[in-house]
Amino acid sequence: MEISRFFEYVNESRLLEPSYSLFVSLLDNYNPVTKQPEPSFTNQEQREVDSFLNHVLSSQVMRELMDFLRSKGEIT
Repeated sequence: MEISRFFEYVNESRLLEPSYSLFVSLLDNYNPVTKQPEPSFTNQEQREVDSFLNHVLSSQVMRELMDFLRSKGEIT
């Protein structure tokens, strides 16, 4: 059986950009085993989550989404 690749090529320099590097920093914050409770975040892990969310929420796409939701009265 032939194994198919999900990606043919990955430009690894892109993984150094904030969106990716901040996301990757989150990966060790969670329990990979399903059906087990997540441990409480350490202060460092909470800072990593906050940094990632702040970065994502400041993106142009998210700013446009927030404007749209405000215009529909979904958020204030």
